[in-house]
Amino acid sequence: MNSVGTFVLEHKILASVAALGIVAVTVVVANATDSEEPDSATVVGIVDGDTIDVRRDGDDVRIRLLNVDTPESVDPNAPVECLGPEATDFLTERLPLGSTVELRYDVERTDQYGRDLAAVFNADSLVNAEIAQEGLGVAVVFGANDRYFDEVKEAEERARERSVGLFGPDTACTLPAQVAAVEAVSTAPPAGSDIATLTTYDERLSDDAMAIAAVAALLQGDASAWPLRAHTETELARMRTTVSSTASLVVERQEANKSAIRAEEDRIERERQAEAERQAEAEREAERQAEAQREAERQAEAQRQVQAEREQSSSSGSSGAGAGGSGGGDTYTGCRAYGGLPPNAVDDQGRPYTKIDCDTKQPIG
Repeated sequence: MNSVGTFVLEHKILASVAALGIVAVTVVVANATDSEEPDSATVVGIVDGDTIDVRRDGDDVRIRLLNVDTPESVDPNAPVECLGPEATDFLTERLPLGSTVELRYDVERTDQYGRDLAAVFNADSLVNAEIAQEGLGVAVVFGANDRYFDEVKEAEERARERSVGLFGPDTACTLPAQVAAVEAVSTAPPAGSDIATLTTYDERLSDDAMAIAAVAALLQGDASAWPLRAHTETELARMRTTVSSTASLVVERQEANKSAIRAEEDRIERERQAEAERQAEAEREAERQAEAQREAERQAEAQRQVQAEREQSSSSGSSGAGAGGSGGGDTYTGCRAYGGLPPNAVDDQGRPYTKIDCDTKQPIG
């Protein structure tokens, strides 16, 4: 073989060996964590739902559990998040102080806060996945560490299927619970309800509308933040549709209730007007009867005066006859008024009248 051929052949061999070397190194790196012996440690503290303190080889070390994330409960710069305390309580009960755990690692051993990143095993069970299985956390990948993601994700899906924890309606702060709560729109009162009942219902509908608006705003928030991050985009879209439909239903019921209030107000006004008319008519009738009573009393008084006049005239006539005078009927020839004035005389036909001055029309004796 000439020198050129020898050079090419030698370089091909070297290139092949180099390639094999690279493959061998890659396999070793990829499997280094599998062959690495786990560390044994003792639990000395529970920080929150995904962080514990352990004593390992005589040193106290803070461990951030790999591939699982739980709602915040101890960050002084953030509010306590839904089911954060419950996740902490679960871990506290699951790993009592003094428990022995095995720590297994992935590619990156520490995070930016100086915490060791590890999978925590207790009694051959992956505690990281147990948290997710209770619906108290979700599967995540930070950096290159994905060694336990699949197991945690499968546990999360089981929690989702069982509708527990963050995926269930049993705790008021979860999204399923909040959506279910706003779906329970206040029931309309029966037909014919009074204004007070309809007004109270209108107030409840206003409260429903505000609650729906709050949940709708929450569902439009940052999908990477709790409690939205526990749900897929498909689940969030379905919840948004449900809340939107419920909002439309509340608007319809508010409009119907306002119409019912107006109708009841109109009915009450018609009844008020009818009652006012009845009262006015009753007052007019009472006045008519009072006037009739007064007229009857005037007539009775007139009759009494006529009778008195007759008796006086009769008495005067009898006295005159006894004295030899001539008696007779009405001898008054002046002006007279029949009716309207108290009578003081009776004509020959027995009709009462009042003697009046012909000029002044005033009664005379």
